[in-house]
Amino acid sequence: MTKKMYSFRLNKDLVDNAKKIAEKMDISLSFFISCLIKEKISNLNSENKDKDFFTSSSGNAEILYEIASEIKNLRFDLINLLKNKS
Repeated sequence: MTKKMYSFRLNKDLVDNAKKIAEKMDISLSFFISCLIKEKISNLNSENKDKDFFTSSSGNAEILYEIASEIKNLRFDLINLLKNKS
């Protein structure tokens, strides 16, 4: 089994926007960045192969808000699941 190694560079604007969104959502920046990296790896492994995912300014805001929306939905699902179990 071979493991792939990835290296990413995050542009300053992306990180600054991620900090603001993470603070608004009350999540850690490291968690939010790890979600971004997971999304990037998924893109690299798919046919999309979007190489400018982190480094270009185009689309960065959309990516951040899309991931933030997914996190909100996961939170909502988890809260509902916990309510139903009790």
